[in-house]
Amino acid sequence: LCLGPQVQFNVVVSAFSLSELPSKADRAEIVQTLWRKTSDFLILVENGTKAEHCLLKEARDLVLKGKEKSPLDPRPGFVFAPCPHELPCPQLTASKPLACSFSQAYHPIPFSWSKKPKEEKFSMVILARGSPEEANRWPRITQPVLKRPRHVHCHLCCPDGHMQHAVLTARRHGRYGGCDHN
Repeated sequence: LCLGPQVQFNVVVSAFSLSELPSKADRAEIVQTLWRKTSDFLILVENGTKAEHCLLKEARDLVLKGKEKSPLDPRPGFVFAPCPHELPCPQLTASKPLACSFSQAYHPIPFSWSKKPKEEKFSMVILARGSPEEANRWPRITQPVLKRPRHVHCHLCCPDGHMQHAVLTARRHGRYGGCDHN
């Protein structure tokens, strides 16, 4: 981050570091600096807890409010992924708030005492420069798909900022399913 003010990168990534900072002001300063260094995408990743999801929401809101204008690139920011909108997270505003998180299986370094695959939960947000109209706004599946013999159940976060429960069948949606994304 000590590079000159004229240096920007297409992709800037910060993983598992916002939660290490001691205050909201420190986090805001780092997010603003990372955003100034971004010409296309800023990727922020934290652990998949509610508290760390809230840190990402805080960073997301800071960039979306657009108070930090870069002299190199005045284009505003928008949420590229995983959210299909810039509205408040419906998972956090639900009656039982949940962290928007994902699970990823991995194989640890093969030491003799640890050979089983492990799974880690993480939350993320990808912010992009430009306008939301430049992105395809498809619903995002928020929970594992529940498969049944003739249909599947999907829980979706939709572009209108609401959660939707969709039941997909081959007869109604075609062989490969499909969701309305408008």
